[in-house]
Amino acid sequence: MLIRASNSTRQERKTGITLRRQVSHFSVYLPYDAGMRLLLVEDDARISRFVAKGLREQAYAVDVANTGDDALYQAAINTYDLVILDVMIPGRSGFEVCRELRKSGQRMPILMLTARDAVEDRIAGLDHGADDYLTKPFEFRELLARLRALLRRSGELRPPKLPSPTSSWILPRKAFPGRAAM
Repeated sequence: MLIRASNSTRQERKTGITLRRQVSHFSVYLPYDAGMRLLLVEDDARISRFVAKGLREQAYAVDVANTGDDALYQAAINTYDLVILDVMIPGRSGFEVCRELRKSGQRMPILMLTARDAVEDRIAGLDHGADDYLTKPFEFRELLARLRALLRRSGELRPPKLPSPTSSWILPRKAFPGRAAM
């Protein structure tokens, strides 16, 4: 679809028509999500391209894996803020990948995005460690809303870093500048 633009070139002023490509319907920049890195695990190339393109237009950095083993490898060598995981993928299933990620100590939110819509499958996905479950076909706006919710919650769910039991809990005297030395 083409729309009229405000800045015009000499040729455009001559013809009286200025045409530009319209920005995709996905484009709504969300500054609090900028710079988030996601792993998309999807074996269907068409769905993978569609979802990755839409997420990139939202300023997410997206890596794509199309098998369970590739997903585990990518998660081992990179740090992700969130994983979008299909259940029916070659190699290890999405359920197995989810379980392995949790077993290895990975705490990032995991959203299962799959065609398996039976209640038993949703329960299995959540019991294997997924944080949310969305079935195909899906509305892209709903996927974005669920991602925003998971990313908001993920910061709250991470435990604060505490000093190790062997570290000193005594603050240095410099921390209290106005107090006399003991």
